[in-house]
Amino acid sequence: MKDGDISDAEKETVSEWQSQFELGAKYLLEGNYEEAIIVFSLAIEIDPKKTEAYMERAKAYIGSAELSAEQKEIFYEKALADLEKAKELGNKKAETEIEKLKLLIGENGNNKKSLDLLKEIYPYFLETDLENLQRLMRQDRYMEMSAAIDDAFIYYDEDGVNGLAVYPDNFYYFGQWENGMRSGYGIWVKAVFGDNDTRDIYLYSGEWTEDSPNGAGRILETRDTNKAAAGNGRRTAVRVERDGTFTNSSFEGSFDVKWTMNDGSTITWTPMRFSSGIPQPMADVPQMIKERDYYKEKVENGEYIVAVDTDTHMTDLWNSPEDIGAVLGFEH
Repeated sequence: MKDGDISDAEKETVSEWQSQFELGAKYLLEGNYEEAIIVFSLAIEIDPKKTEAYMERAKAYIGSAELSAEQKEIFYEKALADLEKAKELGNKKAETEIEKLKLLIGENGNNKKSLDLLKEIYPYFLETDLENLQRLMRQDRYMEMSAAIDDAFIYYDEDGVNGLAVYPDNFYYFGQWENGMRSGYGIWVKAVFGDNDTRDIYLYSGEWTEDSPNGAGRILETRDTNKAAAGNGRRTAVRVERDGTFTNSSFEGSFDVKWTMNDGSTITWTPMRFSSGIPQPMADVPQMIKERDYYKEKVENGEYIVAVDTDTHMTDLWNSPEDIGAVLGFEH
């Protein structure tokens, strides 16, 4: 055999390595990361000096990391080890990929903190324990988590159907999912409001489709009695309940509304009607209300009565066309 010639055994080794490498590339393209890792590992055993298999196995480890919240760190560490080995063997692209992976690992550290927080609050969502949900949501670490994200950070529980997600502006969703979207029954909660906002907690519970409230649902709002003029003798609502149907988060059709006042009394309103979120005028306004001094002036200003109390029909509730009924955080 002349110098520079490749022996039959060497040719067979090259062919076998190429065969394994191409099969691994196929699995990687299909997203079958587990098989890709196995096959690239075989290629590395055949020829541990070829850097391409290390580079591609690193991609498979990174893909596996994205599919496994629990083992994300382990897969990232394995990917980093492969890239560093490829760099050691002289692969010029490895350094760039190492830097990219280090950025991912840094982001993963932040995601792990978020995951730990969501695991802590998860049991209270399971029990709809509003007191403890509110307590945790108002802690700095939870508010900082929400402020740091651009989109949802999603945590799924073990069955892969019910899950918890945190959103910007201190919103949380807990419930069913389908194809990565909120679908089925779920609750939507916010417990952090500005200093000038009297709301204490906001909760939508009901049906979802296409990532939005759709179907039968209920909204509960409680108000901070210290902010809601409770201390100056003024009678005001501290708990508001609305039951009805939602279309793409907007109120649609008839809604039953009940207020609990700061003096302990309640007001149940006649059913309110909505069309695409717009409150509709009450059909039969009691004559005694029409005769009141302020009635004509309010009507001339574009306001209209949407309901009266069911007990006496003497307490009136006014709205204007600018008032749109929609789930908080989904206003169009």
